[in-house]
Amino acid sequence: EGKIYAYTWYLYEILYDVNSNLSEEENYLMILNKAREKVSLNIDGADEYIDKENVLQFNVNASKITLKVHYTLVEDITR
Repeated sequence: EGKIYAYTWYLYEILYDVNSNLSEEENYLMILNKAREKVSLNIDGADEYIDKENVLQFNVNASKITLKVHYTLVEDITR
């Protein structure tokens, strides 16, 4: 019995409708928070955490925002 921690990688692509009441920066932060919420679903224990977050692409096209983010997590791989 025990725990083994390892780096795991996840790539998320989030599509988001532009909120015209918000600035581009606020829209960016909103979609980044959505990405963090999605990756947080993979974190179960108190010892698991997001180690790195790298935004690979941020694109505004008409009324849609596309965000690609690469996450490195430290997770217990024995579960």
